[in-house]
Amino acid sequence: MTTQPNIQILPARSAIRRDGETLLPVLIRITAPTPVESRRKAHPRLNLALVLDRSGSMSGDKLEHAKKAAHFAVDQLGDKDRASVIAYDDEVIIYAPSQSAANKTALHAAITSIETNGCTNLHGGWLEGATQVAAHLDQSALNRVMLLTDGLANEGVTDPALITHDVKGLSARGVSTSTLGVGRDFNEDLLLAMAQSGDGNFYFIESAADLERIFALELQGLASQFGQKVSLGVEPREGCEVKDSLNEFAHNELGRMMLPPLLIGQTIEVALVLNIAPHVGNREVCAFRFAFDVAGTTGRQVVRASLTLPSLSEAEFEAMPENPQVVAAHAVFQTTRQREEINTYLESGDYAKAQTHLDEMRVCAAAAPMAPGQLAKEMAAFDALESDIQRQDSQTALKRNKSEVYERRSSRSR
Repeated sequence: MTTQPNIQILPARSAIRRDGETLLPVLIRITAPTPVESRRKAHPRLNLALVLDRSGSMSGDKLEHAKKAAHFAVDQLGDKDRASVIAYDDEVIIYAPSQSAANKTALHAAITSIETNGCTNLHGGWLEGATQVAAHLDQSALNRVMLLTDGLANEGVTDPALITHDVKGLSARGVSTSTLGVGRDFNEDLLLAMAQSGDGNFYFIESAADLERIFALELQGLASQFGQKVSLGVEPREGCEVKDSLNEFAHNELGRMMLPPLLIGQTIEVALVLNIAPHVGNREVCAFRFAFDVAGTTGRQVVRASLTLPSLSEAEFEAMPENPQVVAAHAVFQTTRQREEINTYLESGDYAKAQTHLDEMRVCAAAAPMAPGQLAKEMAAFDALESDIQRQDSQTALKRNKSEVYERRSSRSR
């Protein structure tokens, strides 16, 4: 049985040109072992902070649904897990300091007592949650802040760059952050940046009634984590360069891509385009270094792979069939890039140009070599986006579009 992820390096064609440069699409697939293969009989211990926005805009159904979701989260925790409950408006209140999740009565009582009031000190609320988690930091556990908000950071530290810097710093210490944005008035760019810097997840939640499902999804993801602090280093050999990286992942200080956490049995796809100089014979054109912390342990693993290709004449190369999986995956990522371009028009309120660009995206997607199921998903997403544009609801359209771009590039499906 394997306990290592499986890494596939799939080129669009399994050769390069002998007499000219080759622009070669490549798909990297990183798949974690299944539960049986990884021998994981129980999820690693969880050390959670539930941080809820209790500002005035959360009054009514929003807060009630948020509290219901928090109650649900507490019920899912085992006696060896830890949890704290923090809520914030312009002040930050610790309703339940970090404690054993066996104390469910106390945790539920704390959640029930939360009421709405005031403005939104988002950074202060997040920081207190991170402090509660860090006070009981366990490198063999999964240490996570779950931050929920429906508004803008307008109290305390409000500079997105400073907030993201702090999130990244805590992530380096082992405290990750997931963000949940409810409704149409929160700052999606800030919450996306916090999730990406915090090695966590971002969720756009249109209706507060969907909060319990999203909390369940986040907890399920934590319970099935195989690897965290995941990175991919691409090491082109002489005569090879990375022409394009379609996921557009952020890079760490060593220049390696920062990938999302790897979940048991799931696959992360990375799409690259390599530009390779001509050569004669077989040759290693690129090497790859995949590294991750093993969830629930203190160990870091490194897995290496490489791509070696023969050279062919121009006629032989052109006659070689393309790998349909690689072509289809690149088509999806290209469509995702087009989706991001529409944000410029949405942000300026130019709905006519947004609609024109969306119509062009439909045509491109229909002509792309996607699988029928994937094409149907693309068209359904376009329909939802078109509905927002026709209502001239740029706030919802931007959040929907940015959330879906994030999910596609992260190989996440919700």
